[in-house]
Formats: sequence, C-alpha cells, structure tokens
Amino acid sequence: MKKKLRYSNSLNISVGLTTAICLINLSFVIIFLAIDSKYELAFSNSVYIILTINTAIIIFVLIMFFIYCRRLRTKVIQPVELLKEELDKLTSGDIATPIENNDVEGMEDIYKALESIRRDLDTFNTLQQEKREERKTYVSGLMHDIATPVTRINGCASMICDGMVTTQEDICKFAEMIMQNTEDINIMLKNLAEIEKYDRTDIHSNLIPIDLSYVIGYYLNGLQLELAARGVTINFVNKCKNAPVCMLDVKSCKRVLMNLINNSIKYKKFDVPCEILMTIEDGEPGHLLFSLADNGTGIESGTEEKIFELFYRGDKARHNPDIGNGIGLYVSYQIMKANNSEMWAENNGNGLTVYVSIPLVDEIPVDWFEVEK
Repeated sequence: MKKKLRYSNSLNISVGLTTAICLINLSFVIIFLAIDSKYELAFSNSVYIILTINTAIIIFVLIMFFIYCRRLRTKVIQPVELLKEELDKLTSGDIATPIENNDVEGMEDIYKALESIRRDLDTFNTLQQEKREERKTYVSGLMHDIATPVTRINGCASMICDGMVTTQEDICKFAEMIMQNTEDINIMLKNLAEIEKYDRTDIHSNLIPIDLSYVIGYYLNGLQLELAARGVTINFVNKCKNAPVCMLDVKSCKRVLMNLINNSIKYKKFDVPCEILMTIEDGEPGHLLFSLADNGTGIESGTEEKIFELFYRGDKARHNPDIGNGIGLYVSYQIMKANNSEMWAENNGNGLTVYVSIPLVDEIPVDWFEVEK
C-alpha cells in the first residue's frame, strides 16, 4: 500500500510541475500580449512569431503530457490495481472464484500463473476438507469401536469382583475375554498412531535393498506358534527365478504383513479354519508380485478399491464392528505407497487375495540382522 501511495504521489507531482511550468510560460505570453496591446509597443514580427510558436509548443506539450498520463493510467496503473485486487482475493481466502485476464494486454502470463496457483490452492483446500470429514467419521467410529471392548472388559471384571464367577474354569474364560478385548484395543491404538505417520505426503521411509523372501520367511517363522494356537494355517511359496531384492522399509513391511494376516483372520468364515497362502513371483518387467490369499468371506464386486479407504466397512460380507475398524488395510496401502509400490485386492473364488507390485533393484541385499540392530 505504501508503494502504491508513493507511486501515485510521484505521478501527481510530475503532472503538477509540468502543468505549472506550462501555465507560467503561457501566462508570460498573455502578459506580454496585454502590455503590447495597452501601450502599443512596436515589437518586430519575429517576436510575435516566436510567441506564437512558444504558445503552440506549450499547448502541444500539455496535450501530449495529458495523453501520456491517461495512457499510463490505462496501460499500467489500472492493470496493476486489478492485479492487486485478484491478489487480495487470494490472500483473503477467496480461492473459489476463477481469476480472469480482464483483457489486459501484456499480462496474460501473469494471470495464467495466478489462476494456476488459485487452482492448486482450491484443490489443496478441497483435499483438506475431505480429510477433515474423513477424520470426523474415523474418530466417531473409533470411539464406538473402543467403547465395545471396554464395555466387555468392564462387564467381565465386574462379574468377577461381584463373585458371580466362582469356578476356576469360568475365571479363566473371563480372563481370556479380557485379554482378547485388551488386545483389540491395543491394535486400534497402534493403527491410530500409524495413521498420522502414513497420512502425510512427506513420508521418509528407511528404504534399503532387502531380499523379500528372507524377510517374509524370517517373520513368519516367528509367528508359527502363535498362529497355530489360533488355528491358522499359513504357507509361503517363492516362485521367483532370481533373488527378489527390493528397496523397502523393513519395519513398515512387517507392519503390512501383520495387518494383512490379521485382516484374513478377522474375516474368516464361520467354523472354517483360516488358511493363508503367501506367494512371491516375477510380475511385470522390473517388478515383483506379492500376493496373500485367504479362504475368508471375500468382498462384494465393486468395492475392490474402497476397502483401502480410511474407515471403510461398507461391504456387508466383511462388515463386523466387533472385529474390524477399517484401519489396517488403509495403513497398509499408505505404507506400500510410501515404498513406491502398488496394492490392490480381488476375490479369488474362495476368499480374498491382496496383491502388491514392488519394484526390483539390481543391488546386493543388506543383511537382515544388521537391519534389526
């Protein structure tokens, strides 16, 4: 604003000085002619010619100066003021109204750049609004999901404290129910912590070259006893011709494996033992294809992409508020996206298969135990 005032004052001073000089010069001519007329002084014709030429020059200068000032205001000052108005709209938060060129010659590129900035801001604002609505839905659903196991834990503890459960067998059953519901809450809280991390665009994963077959085998080996106790059968098949070396964040990949396995266990068919088959094989050129197939309830057609959305549980076949909170697959999708990989899901006729396409690298894999340190 100060620059605008300074510029306007300078222009006004220039106009005033030029006008004053011309008027003073013209006044001298008029005074000279008045004296000549009153006292009938005998001046030569050359003097009158000079006066006439001087007067014409003064008038011409005034006309040209005012034309110049008008053109300056039309071509420079007004376009700059219009541009400033558009900038004021952006700074005030009005990013929904498109920025028009206003037929200002020579400023087309500036207006195009401003319109591009406005569109980017509008898109960013829309995404932020969607995320706010998404988080509202998520928080509301999470509160409901956490309330369910908390109520069960409170009920079990109350019955034990009130002496309604007396036999050792019943106490063990209630204690097991408390432990299971506590574990459900723990999983929800872990996924909640992961959302903030993997919902940002500035994810900095610790990408290193690893042999994926070795990582999966090592991880599953530590889960065998736990999975067997839960009645889960899991097999791993490596169909790759060469060592499947990929640039991945090891801890994040372990998190994905855990989420996918838990998802298959949660949505297994009633009274049917859960069976999981993990496979890695050569995919598209330069890519490894990982798949995890289960014999669970599967998903409805048309929801293949929606199941990776935050808090999505709209599929009737996989909708169970007591055992699912719609976070695990979302977190897994975001993790693999941060690891430059693509994830999707399909029905396999007997359950659900989740696929992950991972880029291969021509590097020597890092030792697993060194990574763990």
